[in-house]
This record gives sequence, C-alpha cells and structure tokens, in this order.
Amino acid sequence: MVKCCLNISDEALLDKLEYFIYDVSGVEYNNLELLLNYSLGNKGDSAKLRTREGVHRLRKMLQCHQPERGLAGEELEKAVDLFLALLRTYNMEATLCLEALLDSVWSAECTRDCGGRLCGVLAAVYLLYFCSGAKLLGREDTERSMRAVYEKNIGFYALEDRRFLAQLFLTERRFDCIVALLGADLKSGGAGGYTVASEDGMWKEFYSILRRLKTGKAYEDALTLFQESGSLFGKARPEVRGWWEKERAGILFRLGRYEEAKNILDKYVEQPEGGANVYDLYDDAVNYAWAANYKEKDDPQWKAYIEKSYHLTLEAEERIRQSSALEFLQYDVIFEKEFLLSEMGEYEAAYECFTQAFLNADDDTKARSNFNTHLWILMKYMCRNPRRWRETLGWVDSIYAHYDHGKLDKYRAIVEFANTNTYLKARRELRDQLYAGLMELLFHAMEIRHETKIRDISKYDFLYYTNGENLRLLLEDETPDHCHYRLPIFHASHMNDPQEGKILQDILGRARFLRREDGEEKDARRTYRENYVFLKSFFCYRKEKGRTHVKEFLPMWVQYGEDAGGCCVVLNNKTFGKTNLRKVVYLSDDGKCGDGMIQGFLDGFISTYRRLCGLCREVDGDSEAGGECLLRTEFLLEMIISQISYLFKHDSYRHENEVRLIVNRTGANLDDVEVVTGGVPKIYIYSDKQSYIDEIIFGAKMENPDDYVPFIHRQGKKMWSGTESQIKVTHSTIQYR
Repeated sequence: MVKCCLNISDEALLDKLEYFIYDVSGVEYNNLELLLNYSLGNKGDSAKLRTREGVHRLRKMLQCHQPERGLAGEELEKAVDLFLALLRTYNMEATLCLEALLDSVWSAECTRDCGGRLCGVLAAVYLLYFCSGAKLLGREDTERSMRAVYEKNIGFYALEDRRFLAQLFLTERRFDCIVALLGADLKSGGAGGYTVASEDGMWKEFYSILRRLKTGKAYEDALTLFQESGSLFGKARPEVRGWWEKERAGILFRLGRYEEAKNILDKYVEQPEGGANVYDLYDDAVNYAWAANYKEKDDPQWKAYIEKSYHLTLEAEERIRQSSALEFLQYDVIFEKEFLLSEMGEYEAAYECFTQAFLNADDDTKARSNFNTHLWILMKYMCRNPRRWRETLGWVDSIYAHYDHGKLDKYRAIVEFANTNTYLKARRELRDQLYAGLMELLFHAMEIRHETKIRDISKYDFLYYTNGENLRLLLEDETPDHCHYRLPIFHASHMNDPQEGKILQDILGRARFLRREDGEEKDARRTYRENYVFLKSFFCYRKEKGRTHVKEFLPMWVQYGEDAGGCCVVLNNKTFGKTNLRKVVYLSDDGKCGDGMIQGFLDGFISTYRRLCGLCREVDGDSEAGGECLLRTEFLLEMIISQISYLFKHDSYRHENEVRLIVNRTGANLDDVEVVTGGVPKIYIYSDKQSYIDEIIFGAKMENPDDYVPFIHRQGKKMWSGTESQIKVTHSTIQYR
C-alpha cells in the first residue's frame, strides 16, 4: 500500500532518534528517512488537534529549549501525549517537534511510563519499516531487538497507542506483534489460567481484528493470525477456546481446507451454546451450514450439522426479537434460515422466509444475501406450485430490475432474453410460458448437477488410468520459479466413448425449431459446431476400513491404460480442495438411472424440454423477429443441455464408478489451451491447482518401467516439498497375457 509518511531530513534529529532507541535497546540503528503515520481511527485525536491548540501548546512547551533545562514531570508527559497524537494523525508538527522532545526526554528524569511509552511506539515503527537499514546488525537481529523494546513497553501504551500500533501491524501483516498486544493484558487467575475478564477482553479485541480481515476476504492472513494466537487461546477457558476454534474452522472452509474445518466442528456439534451472544450464534450457524455442504447427504453428520445450524439460527432469531437494538441483523438471520429450511426439504417455509426478508430488509442486506439460494427456492416453489409461476417469475424480474445482473448467475441469460426480446414483448402469453419453461428446465439441470456433486472427498479413493505421455505432461508442468503439477484436462472429443455427451441428446430427440425448405436438411452437409468442453475422468471408490491398496480392474487397464502398457495414477485427496467433482449417471436405453432423486429431476427435465419444443412451434420463424427469437431459444436450450450432457453415460459403463471434472470454455477464452502434436492433434488445458500423487502403478505390459522410476521419485520430492510424503511407485498385480 502507499504509506502516509513524515519526512525527516535534519541529520541532528536523526542522530538523536538513533541514540534514543539505542539507549533502551543497546543497539545502534541507521538514520530514519521516513516516519510512518497511519491512523487507526482514533477520533479523539482529530478532535483534540482540530483547533491547532495542541500544536501551539506543544510548540510553546518545546520552544527555545535547552537540553539542560528541558521539560520534566507532568509537563513532559503532556508533551509526549501531544506528540504521539500528532504522529497518529499525520501532522507534520510531529517532525518539527521530535528533536526538541527527544532532547527533553534525554535530559530529564522522566517517569518509566512516559519514556517507555514514547520509546516503545518509536521502536515499533522502526521494527516495521527500517530494520533492513540498521548500521551494525543484520535485519534479523535488529528486528529481534526492536521487537523486545516494543514488547517490554506494552504496559505503558495508552489505548490510542494500541489502536495505532494494531493498525500498523495489520497493514504490514505482522500478526506476531498483534498477538503480543492481545496477550499483554491477560491476568493470571486460579489454577494457572487467566481471569474471565481478561480472557473476554482478549477475545473481543481478537474478534474485531478478525472481522476486518474477513470483511476484506483476507483469509490467508486470517489463518496466519490464528496460527500466531494459538498459544494464547490454548490456555483460555473452554468456551473462549471454542469460539476461537469455530472461527478458525470458518476460515479453513473459505480456504478450501474442508477436512480440517470439519474435524474442528465435529467436536462441537452436540454441545449447547447457552452463553454465546447473537453474533456468535449467527457465525456458528453459518459455519455449521458450510460444514454440511461438505458432507454426503447419507452421512448422519450432514443431518447433525444442518439441525445444529438451524437450532442456532432460531436462538439468534429469538434474541433479536427480544432486543430492538439488534434489528439490523434480523434479516441476515432470516436469509440463513431460508437456506436451512430448503436443505431440510421445507420449501414452503423457505419461500415464506424469502418473501418476508425481501419485503422488509434494507437494500444493503438484500444485496449481500445469497442470490443462488433465492433462485433455487423460487424455482423449487414454482415447480411444486405450477399455478403460481407468474408470482415466482415476478420475484425473479424484481431481482433483475433492482440488483446487479451478475447476481442471477446462470439464470441471467434467460431473464435477459425474456425481458428484452422484441418478438416476445408483443406476445405476452407466449413470452411468459417460454420464460417459465426455460427457467424450469435450467432448474432441473442445476438440481441434477447438485445431486451428482461429490461433497466429502475424504470418503473416496480417486485414480485414473493413462499412458506415459500424459503422465509426463503432469510431472513436467513446472517453470524455473514454480512447480505446478496440474492435471491435464483433454477436450471431450478425445474421450474413449464414441457416444460421449450424446446419451441425453438421444433421449430428448432432435427438435426442429427453424423452418427449412423441403430437401434442405436431406442434402445439407453436416456442420460441426464450435464446442470447448474439457473433461477429466477419475474412477472413484469408497474407502474401506482395513484396505491398504486401491482397487484395480482389468477392464480399466484394457480400455484406459494402454492395454496395460500405461500406468494408474492414485491421487491424494489434497488435489481436490475446491474442485467440483461430479458422479457420472448411468442411463439405460429407456432413460432410467436407478437413483430416485436424480430420476425425478431427469423426468422433469425431459417433460419440460418437450413442452418447450411445442411452444417453439408457435413462433413465426418466417418473420425476422420470430426467426431471431427461435435462434436465441435454441441457443439457450443448448446452453442448458450442455450443463448436464456430459454427466450421463450408458449403463454398460456402470462398473467404472466414474466421477468427472467438467470445464466449459468459450471461443474467446482459449489462451491457455495446449496441444499434443503427432498423429491427431489433441487439445487440453491444465486444472487450476496443483495435484498430489500418492502412488503410480505401472501396467503389467509397460515397457522398461524401471526407466521411469528415477524421474518419478525426483519430481515427487518437488511435488511434496516441505513434507515427509513421496510418490510410491509399484507394479500392477493383475495377471495379464
């Protein structure tokens, strides 16, 4: 960031500042060129100095000073207080007064708190900005010494000094120094612990800093703050330590470290929350809802998390009802309750929460709420109450009219089409039916995606079979400065299944939206449309207690592992932090899948699609406006179908237990596409995060496998740098002729 600074150019003044710090720390330091001044928002400082009375007063105190008869006692304490106020408020008088003030402090018999206060604040500034230029010592020794001076004098700092320093440390990400401030006022209680009051004060200050980091989405910095403060809260009483741990879980969730977060929350899910305030209740409810999102729905812990979150939300709602001072938080809580009710299947109640909040909440509260959840509930309500679809679409139009269109996510293109197409504007009934049908179709598609998502990756083993060339693409993904080791994701056209992405299309049938002249379709050459869908497939198996090796299957080696001449890559779950892995749905010839929930959404998708085909026949495709309307409708239908078409395969592949990473690109977003040349050119992209390999299994027919081993071990050390892990290299035990 750009620092607000005070220039210091007087060599004598600089020397005095050096010696002043030297006198306390025992180390000589380099000249200061800049003295940072950045206010935390001490409003009292501004009021104190607004009339410049304080400036004139300090000048008068220090004018025509002589070192042998400088300020002393109470007068010197007032001068130090005024000087620090000038420093905190970016006033150039701090520069002008510093030399005279240092002379007075140097010569006077000042109290420890007066000298210690000034010295500690100056040492903190030196620690942050000038240690690298110290004359006698290196940076590390200089920082260590200045840190000691700063900590030694913490007890002398006024509240304004603490706020000022906390802002400096937060700006420069010195969380170790912030923790020193937090722990300075902890007082010993019984049995070697802290007092209740000092613990609560520590938590209050900690949470105010944490809230600022969360507001700025500085989650990595927040995690560093937790790491630095662990020793403080480890000794606190259980409820305070619980607050600290659950907030830490929330940060871990936002960083994609779901397993660590869930392990923390698992310890607290059954515990009551009687003493927590309404803010803690609300934050805990959000954290438990996050945790539920990363549990499989057949896991009993998913239900426990949802019920816990709902209980906390109800308790927070009750406390808000009892205190008018907390009304500003009321609708945040109701929006959270809306989501939880929908997760519990209480869609009517969720819709009531939505309407209550959107009719009464202020614009800021509505704008920061979760629009994906709102749209999910509106679409669910519309599907369950088909006679009230106009009311539901009215809400969608209201959101479109009053909020950033990006809030509508994937529904935006449909809403914009329905609200801007000139042909439909003149045919209100057709417009409304097309609008409702397209929204419903997309809803069914999104529900299928939702139900196929792998939530808890810790419960599965993930592996894939490939050839030596693709393994090389992964292990050679590095630059001189960084080792990436990302997964290569190939275009869908390069997959083994010739029916890839076509199963759903076959079930839906081919619809004719545009009128063509007789014979045009028969004689026309087939035109290939631009399509940039990239797939990475994995074989996914539930972890089994006592099983130490991943499963191998001969059909996989034959079809995907170069007829056992390739290898099997076993991935560590760390590879899939925030990746959206989805299970493949296996369909029979008549479109049945065996999963009741997914089947229901698929049936709804098919029937809605056919209804839309019928509506399209009512459009006058011969007119210019009608033809454009049909083209746009066809584009939207293809966009919706593409959301799920690669989630389906024929049930003859059911034995594969496949999960997929699916990446959709546009023709304008292909800068990072790579090409494998030689034979048919194949295009691929890399995943957006590093992969981690636990094991590489060589196929039974792989030629010269020993030649690969040194390279794999070398790259594995770099892949797992900083840990004791490495890539295990083995040979397949499957018998193969």
